[in-house]
Amino acid sequence: MAHRQLCRHGEEPALDGPGRRRDRRVALRATDQPNDPRARLCGRDGDPSEACPQGVAPASGRRGVRGCRALPVRRHGGLRVLRRPGCGLVNFVLERQETPIRRHDAGRTLVRLTTGAWAFAATTTVAQETATDVFKEHISPVVQDQCIDCHVDGGSSGNTRLVFVTSGDDDHETVNQQVFVDFLADVDDGANLILDKISARVSHGGGEQVAADSTDYGHFERFFDLLDPEESTDLIPDDNLRSAVAAALGKEPGEEITAEDLAGLETLWGWSRGIEDLTGLEAATGLTTLYLSNNRIVDLSPLAGLTALTVLYVSSNYIVELSPLRGLANLSYLNASYNREIVSIADLGGLAELAYLRLNGTSIRDFSPLAEMTALETLTLWNAGVSDPGVLPVLNELRELDLGYNGITDLTGLSGFTGLRRLAVYGNDITDLGPLTSLTEMRVLVLSGNPVGDLTPLSQLDALVDLSLDGTGVADLSPLASLTGLGVLQIEGNELVDLTGLSGLEGLTHLYMDHNRVSDLGPLADLRALSHLYADWNRISDLTPLADVTSLEHLRLVRNEISNLAPLSKLRPEELFLNWNEIEDVEPLSGMDSLTELDLTGNLIADISPLAGLAELTWLYLDDNQIEQIDAVSHLRTLETLNLNRNPITDLSPLSGVSSLRHLYLGYCRASEIGGLSNLRLYTLMLDGNDIEDISPLVNMTSLTTLYLRRNRISDISALSALTRLSELSLSGGDNGVADISVLSALVSLRGLGLGGNAVSDISTLQELPDLFWLNLRGNEVTDISALAAHEVIYWLDVYGNPLDETSVQVHIPALRDRGVYVSF
Repeated sequence: MAHRQLCRHGEEPALDGPGRRRDRRVALRATDQPNDPRARLCGRDGDPSEACPQGVAPASGRRGVRGCRALPVRRHGGLRVLRRPGCGLVNFVLERQETPIRRHDAGRTLVRLTTGAWAFAATTTVAQETATDVFKEHISPVVQDQCIDCHVDGGSSGNTRLVFVTSGDDDHETVNQQVFVDFLADVDDGANLILDKISARVSHGGGEQVAADSTDYGHFERFFDLLDPEESTDLIPDDNLRSAVAAALGKEPGEEITAEDLAGLETLWGWSRGIEDLTGLEAATGLTTLYLSNNRIVDLSPLAGLTALTVLYVSSNYIVELSPLRGLANLSYLNASYNREIVSIADLGGLAELAYLRLNGTSIRDFSPLAEMTALETLTLWNAGVSDPGVLPVLNELRELDLGYNGITDLTGLSGFTGLRRLAVYGNDITDLGPLTSLTEMRVLVLSGNPVGDLTPLSQLDALVDLSLDGTGVADLSPLASLTGLGVLQIEGNELVDLTGLSGLEGLTHLYMDHNRVSDLGPLADLRALSHLYADWNRISDLTPLADVTSLEHLRLVRNEISNLAPLSKLRPEELFLNWNEIEDVEPLSGMDSLTELDLTGNLIADISPLAGLAELTWLYLDDNQIEQIDAVSHLRTLETLNLNRNPITDLSPLSGVSSLRHLYLGYCRASEIGGLSNLRLYTLMLDGNDIEDISPLVNMTSLTTLYLRRNRISDISALSALTRLSELSLSGGDNGVADISVLSALVSLRGLGLGGNAVSDISTLQELPDLFWLNLRGNEVTDISALAAHEVIYWLDVYGNPLDETSVQVHIPALRDRGVYVSF
């Protein structure tokens, strides 16, 4: 599904089609090949347990994070992490939810800073109800008002166990609470005895003082519960942890979990489950792998005896102390990143088997304990306040070091790390690369986002196979000429004009050079190993230098000045992206029989007949051209995604036989008849901005999950009744005139519904849509929105321009807003 953003100005999300290359590029980098150098450029190393709490990502350019396996939208302890296209150095943003996380035992609130970073607010005590609180606020007033006349020294009950002092005594509340404590300690079932007496269930000289159904009676019950809480017999008191354990054991929710069960557990997946308390895991003595990232954990004490543990993820929690881990002698992998309160790693010094340590986003003050970790091979400390690498002890076995986003200006402290194979220092303020000349074993070097300028020192690093120089201000690439082993080079966002220096890099396979000012590709002409060339947003018009680079498999030349494709005719790429150029003739592409993805959006193409022979195509974008006839598409029998938006097409019949199609975009064409689509098994169909009146051909498209019919001439939607898999449907705008929406009651999977600018008055049927998340009713005839008032899921609602009644305006809309629903009216 395409990325969307809910508009706050009267229109629902725009559907742009799945798989646009700009969105898929992250997926391309999400390689599962552990030896692929591209997979290890992100500071998170593709670790899905980690958010980006500083709102940053280590690669520049529009591509964003390579090696990132994070989902586009993920939750991290009450925060939403959204992938945002654009600036590659800031590829994630954090959005605070309506209610910040509150941890009773941590007493801290997580907030978003103006920079987009997250942090704990200044330490505050979070209200946690105690027996003393209840006593002072509720019980003490009753004692003084109802009991003190008798239960006081010299009173009629002054010789009983319950003798109080009056409010004239400065510490009367403390004294009187202790009276209750002592009574409960000395008298069996003392709490029930008091409750029975004050409610007159048993003989009591004062009669009924507190009615059994009163609020005060409830306060007494709560007070006694807090004084003498029942002991839980459950081995795992945290519901969320219990749920994770049950899943790992293959048990049903609520099924008993025994100590024997826990002892047999070897792997536990507890990511992002809201876990707070690890009590019970003490019994899981067989655990070797434990994933607990993105929870609300403060105390790791229950893990202290789990000596079989080899892999532990506890990133993005509220951990302060790592001391419980000191005895885990077999631990080889530890990720404790984004626990900002961690200031000491002294207790990790004795972990002789620890080979991989991630402490990103922590506040460690003393790194000397690292010297004891003689097996350490990988250390990541990005955004950890390491402004001077000299504070790190030299570790002879260390092979990978990540120090991104630490404010580093001088690399001198790293000159002794001669065993390093990979160094990442992206997003710092480094200008001098001289100290790196001693690191002759270096294979991967990430310098993106530093104003380095002069690359001369790199000429001595002849073992380099992967070099990242995005956003470094580099203008002269000639120092790279000697790096003949270089396989991957990233030079995006540098305003480079001249590629001289690359002509001899015969081993280069991947070149990423988006967002420069290059017009001459001549230096690439002899790079016969080049398989990936990304040169978007340059000034390229002549493709002749690529004519013999037949090794190219992935070629991107988006937003250049290309009109002539003839030089590419001998190439056989798998993916070709030439959108937003000046292309008219696509004949040179006719022999590219290996193409699976082709994007020609935004050109001047009218004739697509040369594409008819591209039998392997699965993904074709031709939107924003001048195409009228689409007969060629009928031959593309493996095509799954086709975008023809904004072309003057009237005849859709050639699509009728393309049974492989799953996603089809025909927005803003000139179609009025859609009968040719009736037999397609589509998941997504975009028909916005056409001249369609009759949608009966859709009646059998029961696989549809997304359907957009905005700005047409539709009034009868009865054909939609069988499309029960629909999750998004829009009929907004244009000349649509839908009045009766009762048919929608069957579409129980709907999450988004656009009905803006129609003639709807009765929306009672919408209360039968349990998952409805966004709803556009702008400009209809609705008076009563009571059907939405109790809807538990709806989050975004536009009812602007409707003649709403007073109850809707004065009662329902405020109630919805109080629940956090965005309402426009």
